[in-house]
Amino acid sequence: MIEVRPATPPDIPALGRLMAELLVHYDMAGPDEAEVAKALAAQMPRVEFLLAFERDDLLGFASFSPLFPGLGLDPQLYMKDLYVAAAARGCGVARALMCALARTAIARGCVRIDWTTDRDNLQAQAAYKALGAVRLEERVYYRLDEEAIARLADVA
Repeated sequence: MIEVRPATPPDIPALGRLMAELLVHYDMAGPDEAEVAKALAAQMPRVEFLLAFERDDLLGFASFSPLFPGLGLDPQLYMKDLYVAAAARGCGVARALMCALARTAIARGCVRIDWTTDRDNLQAQAAYKALGAVRLEERVYYRLDEEAIARLADVA
């Protein structure tokens, strides 16, 4: 049975291993597990994680943050990542994480949850649609990378 619960500091090493797997999954040359764990520890007050376990095995996670204001003056959540270990895919882990995130949103009075996925990730898009999520075609996603942030910060 899959158990989903919020991450706590003792979960950081296991979460670091799974986060390192996520980086490899996206073909990103990333830091080692120790560096990932250190970064997670620093971010945990600002970023929250729901973890999916079967017994003591970490199967997946959802990372999210509160956003305010959301719709009107109501809060909302933004899910940054939903990741399931390769060996655990197709077993209901992503659904369990999304259900737990929905319960978290309700408990906090949130009126919506937003997230993105890659255009070519058709499997994720189908899963999100099956959960009742609506694909927003009217939104355009923007990004400032590290260099662009520095340039913009230097503008008088």
